[in-house]
Amino acid sequence: MTKLWGKGSIPYNILGTGHAQNLRFYERYDEHFLFNKVVTFLYIIDEGEPTIKQIEERLVANGGASFSERYLESIRAEIFFTALHQCEAFFALLIAPFQPLPDWLYLTIYETKEIKQAIEQITADEIGDLTDGTLSEMQDFIKVAVYSEVMAADPQLASRWNENIDNVAWLVKRIGKFFLKYDRAYNSYKHGLRVMTGPHQVSMGLQSPNGATTGTMHVIQYSEDSVMYLQKEPKREVDGEIEIPISEITKAFNPIEASFYLAKMSQMLQTIKATRLIALKGGGPVESINTFFGLDRDEVQGLEKLDEWTQAPVRGDQARAYDQFFSQMQQAQAEQQTNKASEKQENKEQR
Repeated sequence: MTKLWGKGSIPYNILGTGHAQNLRFYERYDEHFLFNKVVTFLYIIDEGEPTIKQIEERLVANGGASFSERYLESIRAEIFFTALHQCEAFFALLIAPFQPLPDWLYLTIYETKEIKQAIEQITADEIGDLTDGTLSEMQDFIKVAVYSEVMAADPQLASRWNENIDNVAWLVKRIGKFFLKYDRAYNSYKHGLRVMTGPHQVSMGLQSPNGATTGTMHVIQYSEDSVMYLQKEPKREVDGEIEIPISEITKAFNPIEASFYLAKMSQMLQTIKATRLIALKGGGPVESINTFFGLDRDEVQGLEKLDEWTQAPVRGDQARAYDQFFSQMQQAQAEQQTNKASEKQENKEQR
């Protein structure tokens, strides 16, 4: 048994040594666990109606209900959320070697805010802060965190190794920005499914004072897939009282972008596992490691969905003023209609 100091003054007491725990973890770690699920989802989407019908028939035959109309929509959303799930685990594993605890233990006790902070540091090139001064450059961080200082055995690839490291560094930052863009949606998803999914459209058109739309509506944003969730905004003071605005956030997403990042994280995790195992066993040749020489950055950027829409409540005093104004308008319109009706009736009687 080994005692390791925890976050406070109370030490962790683990079985064996930190080295033994790390070895046990990496020997059994399944780097494709989440990606395997998404591969199945992608197959269902690609095959379409025939496969969906087969699954539904099997479900009904086993006493289940038939699929809902939103089945494929939920499958695409699950691909997206699985990618975000993998992001959190992926970055936790990247920074685990720079923690004072064995990797398995750190992956067990870390707090989500630590991972978000680490991702922010990675995307901002603040590697010195991330590694407590051990490293200062993003490329050096990738060499340690992803490759454990192992290089490709092929001399031709080894001569271009910095090109590969640059591509991996760019890709890791890109995945980090993807997570930070959607981390609130992911938080709503994992805490009780406080998130809505489905098509998203923003249209503009003329509106009358009473709120009715007049004329042609013009679509300015549209996406087949989006997530909508509530978000608390900073507190504000209105008329001497404190209120917390609650916004509705809608963000479009691309399930193909999510599946791409999942595939790349799976490849990097495979390399992380292989190289860390070799280091734990005292060194030696690595059978194969994944490289990213052929990464097309323009193609990756082309997968991103940029549509975003925020609906925030107005200030409490402004809302009250608007309600009062709207009530006055309704009252004025009602009085106008009453007067017109009276005039019409008087004219009719005079005839």
